[in-house]
Amino acid sequence: MILEANSYGLPFNNLLNFTFGELKYFIDYRREQHRRSLQEKAVTAYHQAMLTAKIISGGDVGEVFEEFPYWTEDEILDIKVERALQYFNDACE
Repeated sequence: MILEANSYGLPFNNLLNFTFGELKYFIDYRREQHRRSLQEKAVTAYHQAMLTAKIISGGDVGEVFEEFPYWTEDEILDIKVERALQYFNDACE
């Protein structure tokens, strides 16, 4: 348990000040954090594979915020407004 807590970044000199319950909580917390990190990486890898398959098969590839749903509605609206303004600025020149 001590080695696992140390492997998650808790230094040995601080490790001895923790109770058994605190060490268990720290280890469980870090395990859950690592599990969620791996889930996020798996979702990203899945989306990348699907996007690659869509490109290879000749499918229509949309905007990045359509393919990877990590943007809020407000951020998507800001992107669209910025593109529209850029379009009109380019047209006026």
